[in-house]
Amino acid sequence: MDIIWYSFDGGLTNHTIIDNGTFDQNAWTTLSQGDVTITFYAKDLAGNEASESVTVIKSIPSGLEPGVIITIVIVSVVGGVAIIAGVYIFMKKRATPE
Repeated sequence: MDIIWYSFDGGLTNHTIIDNGTFDQNAWTTLSQGDVTITFYAKDLAGNEASESVTVIKSIPSGLEPGVIITIVIVSVVGGVAIIAGVYIFMKKRATPE
């Protein structure tokens, strides 16, 4: 094999595959979510070329908004304090003879 390369845009922009065989992360990041067609090309020492395409689905998991995270933390802390206070009061009343 002389050279192997791939393209995300039908051959307009080509990326050569080097030893490690990973995608160009900058090129991958710029692609939008959804179907992505990757075309792989190969050329042997005799000059023969071949290509094959594969379609994958690029999906970026949605993260929580910072406001939601802060709300979860505040509710958790307040809830934890309320439970501890409730247990403390219950134990104190139980320990006090009437």
